[in-house]
Amino acid sequence: MAPGFDARQSSFSMGGGFGGGQTAQLTPNTDPNPTDETVLSMLRQYLNTQDLMSVTKRSAREALYGLFPNAKLESRAAWINENIDKILSEA
Repeated sequence: MAPGFDARQSSFSMGGGFGGGQTAQLTPNTDPNPTDETVLSMLRQYLNTQDLMSVTKRSAREALYGLFPNAKLESRAAWINENIDKILSEA
């Protein structure tokens, strides 16, 4: 096994994304009405920092809710789920 490789890690989390698989600090957006594109951009950034073998739609949605503390994104859960699937299918 290669040095520094953990068998539990996804190959997707190795090398790609921010800092070679390291979780980057994403800055919360305080806009109470973020545009769809702003939400999708933050979702892409978040997913790029995650081990895709362990991230779930629920954990991604909850992280997104935390990244937009003043927005009521819970009502957009189905839309967020659809876009998580789209983003992951592009990976």
